[in-house]
Amino acid sequence: MTLYDRFSDRARKVMQLANQEAQRFNHEYLSPGHILLGMVKGDDGVAARIFKALKVDPRKIRLEVEKLLVPDLPAATIGRLPLTPTAKLVVQNAAAISRQEDAGADYVGTEHLLLALLSDTDHLAYRVLTSLDVTYPAVFKVLQDDDFPCPAPKPKAESQERFPYVPYVPSEVLEPVFANIIGQLYYQANATGDPQQKEQAYQALWMVMKGMDRIAMACNATHATLSISNHLTHTARLISNELGLDPMKEWGW
Repeated sequence: MTLYDRFSDRARKVMQLANQEAQRFNHEYLSPGHILLGMVKGDDGVAARIFKALKVDPRKIRLEVEKLLVPDLPAATIGRLPLTPTAKLVVQNAAAISRQEDAGADYVGTEHLLLALLSDTDHLAYRVLTSLDVTYPAVFKVLQDDDFPCPAPKPKAESQERFPYVPYVPSEVLEPVFANIIGQLYYQANATGDPQQKEQAYQALWMVMKGMDRIAMACNATHATLSISNHLTHTARLISNELGLDPMKEWGW
C-alpha cells in the first residue's frame, strides 16, 4: 500500500501539480509549500471551494508562497520527486484526518490535504495560510456547514477500515535502537570493495530503513519518523553517488 492509494483523483492531481511546481523552482524535493502551490493551481476541488467560502483569493496564496520559495540553480529534476519529511507527514496526516474528522471517509480529498497543512505549524504553507486567516477551525467550520456541498457520501459504519491496536512508543526508545542497526549496516556497506556486495549491503540498509519508517509511524513516534526520513534522503544521495542508481526507483520509497 502506497501513500497515495486512498487519494481522490483531485488530490492526486494536487500532488502532480506540486511536483511540477517543485521542478519549476529547480528543487530536488517536494515540500508543503509545493503542495500548497499545487492546491491553488487547481480550481475544481473541495479546497478551492473552501478558499472561496473563506473569501481568500488563491492567487494571493500563490503570490505569498512564491515570495518565500527560493529557486535553485537549474538541475535535472524529472519524474516524481521525494517528499521532505514534513511533506510526508502532511500526506500521512491527511489520511488520518480523513478517517478521524470525516466519519471514516474511504478517500483522501483536497480538503483533507488542506487540513493536514494546517495541522503542523513548522512549515511555510502553514505560515502563509494562517496569515490569510485560513486556519484549521475556520476550514473545519466551512466543511460542517450544511450549505457547503459535500464532496462525497459518507461511508456506512460497517465499511470503515479497521486497524489493529498499536501502542505508543516514545521516539527516545526507538531512535537509539534504529541508530545502532543503521550504523552497523552503513559499516558493512562501506567495508567491502566488491561492487556487487556493496550494492547488496546498501539494498539491505535501504529496505531495513523503510521498515523502520513504518514501525515509527505505527507507533506514533513522530520524531523517530522524521529522523528515519532524513536518513532515507541522505542514503538515497549516498547510494546515487556510490552506485550510480536511484534507490527510490530500484527498491521503492
